[in-house]
Amino acid sequence: EAELQSELRAAEVELAKIAEEANNKIEAANLRIRSLRREREEANNALEERRQGNQKLQAMLEEIEQEKSQLMEQKEALIRIVEDLHSSCTQAGLPATDRASIDSITGFKMPS
Repeated sequence: EAELQSELRAAEVELAKIAEEANNKIEAANLRIRSLRREREEANNALEERRQGNQKLQAMLEEIEQEKSQLMEQKEALIRIVEDLHSSCTQAGLPATDRASIDSITGFKMPS
């Protein structure tokens, strides 16, 4: 019977060791899970910030393209006005000494 008691104690000690190892592994796994969840949340937050930033940049780009279009229309209107003025001056017999300036304006190209 003493031998059985000794085997029982040894088995209980072994079981306690195994239980402690299992608990340590579970605790380590839980820590890793929490860490991964934090990392995922941070990545999701960063992604959302980038998406919002991208939307703002897209809106700014659209505004700039609209401005460019308006400026091109205004430039064309001004060129027509200057051409009409030049034509009127020529018809009235005034000298066309400043023709080089209008040529430089009409030759100007807006960047694409």
